[in-house]
Amino acid sequence: ISLYCYQSNCCFHHEEIPQLLRKSASIERVKISNVSANVVHNCEQHMKNNPFEDKKPCIVL
Repeated sequence: ISLYCYQSNCCFHHEEIPQLLRKSASIERVKISNVSANVVHNCEQHMKNNPFEDKKPCIVL
């Protein structure tokens, strides 16, 4: 979101900008290393539960 507006029909008023900045500053940040470790752990836990795997293999005679 750009804080500077040069158009007369800007969608953000000057009163809304501090609210947006406060909201952005209050968001809890998580390190990518923690998130990637959680994704790997989750994938390893649910490896056997693959909903896209074919239930019956196709056998060509």
